[in-house]
Amino acid sequence: MANKKTTIGPTIFGKSIFHPLNLILLANSIIFLIQLMLIDDKDPSRSLSLSIHKIFGLQPISFMNGRYWQILTYGFLHSTASSLPLHLIFNMYGFYLLGGYLVPLLGKWKFTFLYFTSLISGGLMVVLAAYLGVLVNGNSAFDGLITVTIGASGAVFGLMSMFGIFFPEMELLILFFAIRAKNAVWFSLILGAVMTYFGSAPISNTCHFGGALGGFAFYHFFVRGKQKERGNLIDIVVESVQKTEEKMIEVTPEETNKKHIQTVKSLNDIKKKEDYLKSYQVPSANICPPSTFNTEDSYCLNCEWLPNCLLRKTKDEA
Repeated sequence: MANKKTTIGPTIFGKSIFHPLNLILLANSIIFLIQLMLIDDKDPSRSLSLSIHKIFGLQPISFMNGRYWQILTYGFLHSTASSLPLHLIFNMYGFYLLGGYLVPLLGKWKFTFLYFTSLISGGLMVVLAAYLGVLVNGNSAFDGLITVTIGASGAVFGLMSMFGIFFPEMELLILFFAIRAKNAVWFSLILGAVMTYFGSAPISNTCHFGGALGGFAFYHFFVRGKQKERGNLIDIVVESVQKTEEKMIEVTPEETNKKHIQTVKSLNDIKKKEDYLKSYQVPSANICPPSTFNTEDSYCLNCEWLPNCLLRKTKDEA
């Protein structure tokens, strides 16, 4: 009998716990829980959670003074100011949604590389914009030198830019607006700038912009050239999506065998029947005696060797 492939070990959302989507999701969630545990309810101003932000969040002046780890660690911290973890939820929802489409196309390692490339490029843009602002007019118009940036949104914008390249006509829902994927990054950047200017929203637009640039750069340096070698981009995308959908749909042996039986019945020529069945033969199959073969018997219909028996019967009837 045919065995179904199953994922070994614990899973999250149907994927192994060691899948990059789940590892990054868990890392962000666990660190957020640690942040919550370090909050001082009696005196929030002395909370250890704020100290973590200063040490591991991205502060341009601290980064330039030697805290280089901040270029990575800032992406795993999220705001605890709200009673609801909206900052974490929005970032992780966007990450998992986009990642679910990109991993089958890029592969796990390349997807992980894309994520961290976008995270780092978003952080570098924050530092660059802060120092350029000071050099030009003595005051940064974007993130200040002592402003602390946290959150995974820079990395998410990198994924969004890659998603827009692969699925340009698909629609993404951004704050109740259905936007085509090829325009989603630019729409989000403009929306963020408007919210910051008119509503003083705590958004790092430079981080978002840097993350998106990182995603575009990653595509041109690490993906585009490979695709030229392999063939047309649209064909690759369609083929990958089809394979993903086929994996998601479980086909039982009975359904497969019924398809074989129907196909054989629809063919009038014996040679065509034999040619069709030969491609589905199981090597060294220990098939049952001819008299026990019955295409309506549940045992036969669930047996992976049915095409062997069906071929033998076809030859006997010839």
